[in-house]
Order: sequence, then structure tokens, then C-alpha cells
Amino acid sequence: MIYNVGTSGTLALAGISTSDGKRYFDNVLDETAREVKSGPVTLSKYKDQILKDIEILNQNLTNNQISKIEWHCFDGVDTDEINKFINANLRKELKDKGLFKIVKY
Repeated sequence: MIYNVGTSGTLALAGISTSDGKRYFDNVLDETAREVKSGPVTLSKYKDQILKDIEILNQNLTNNQISKIEWHCFDGVDTDEINKFINANLRKELKDKGLFKIVKY
């Protein structure tokens, strides 16, 4: 098991192994991994982490424990640039399903 279930979601017990190292999420609930970012979010700053998330979805590295990823961003995010990058790298059959979502506050 990758995550320990709690009343407000789950906490990572072990990182998810990707080709570029382990990935830890802030919260996982109902097969949705959530990441919270509280500073400016740019592609250049978070490209490695975004690529890990894309790999997790493209290759189903969690055996369906995570089927969707959401980034909850505060203090600014370049959604156009990041969404364009995500769509360019996500498998074709996954692109229009909203499996990698950027939420801007």
C-alpha cells in the first residue's frame, strides 16, 4: 500500500517510484492525488515534478490507486503554459479526460 487512509484523505507511506525518482503527494482521496502550491508556479520551476505526475498517469504506476492528479495553486500560476505542456506529454487517450487538473485560487 502506498497510502495510509485517514478521515481527511490519505498520507503517503512511501513515494511512488518514477524514472526520475520518488514522488510524494500532499493528499490522496478517492483515487485523486492533490498537491498544494503556495508560491508562484511556473513550468520552469516545477517541470520535473509535472513530468513525474504525467508518468504516474501515463504508465499507471500506482495500479489505479491514483487515477487523477490535481494541483491546487495559490499566489499565481501560468495555467496556459503548464496545461499546454501537460497536454503535449499526456497519452492521447488520457488528454481529454481531465485527469491532470490545475486549480487556481
